[in-house]
Amino acid sequence: MSAHNTSVNPGQPVNANLNYQQYTQPINADYNYNIRQSGTLYPARTYYSTAPTTSYVPRASLMMAGVGAIVGGTAAAAKNIRRVREQQIDRREAVKDTAKEAAGAAVATGTATAVMGYVRAGSLVSLLGTIVVATGTKYLWDCATASAPAAAPCDCQTTDK
Repeated sequence: MSAHNTSVNPGQPVNANLNYQQYTQPINADYNYNIRQSGTLYPARTYYSTAPTTSYVPRASLMMAGVGAIVGGTAAAAKNIRRVREQQIDRREAVKDTAKEAAGAAVATGTATAVMGYVRAGSLVSLLGTIVVATGTKYLWDCATASAPAAAPCDCQTTDK
């Protein structure tokens, strides 16, 4: 039997610091749940495994990368539709630019989510950190994927004069 407190009060948050998966098992088949005075059903017994649970950060990073791709791709598509109509670029260039911007936004958003997920700072620090990391990652992405100097003005490479 585990030394952890296994009682759960309805309406009270569960201790999130426990790094154990929770399993519930009924006392017997006929009486799976006890009923409190408030009428809330809760498991009769709670057991904790000793296997640690996995971190949420990788999954959250992948999910946020998907959101970043959607948002970045949508913004790039809107920009490129106007540029195609004004005949500044052709459709093929518009599709390539939209895909590049969507991928860059996905990488930046996923990276920022992963970094700040592992830092575990306060709300304001996490927000500012996410903005800084995402901006830096997107800046480096744009420098790395710039096809021509005129296409994306970028001073990533320093030159000594």
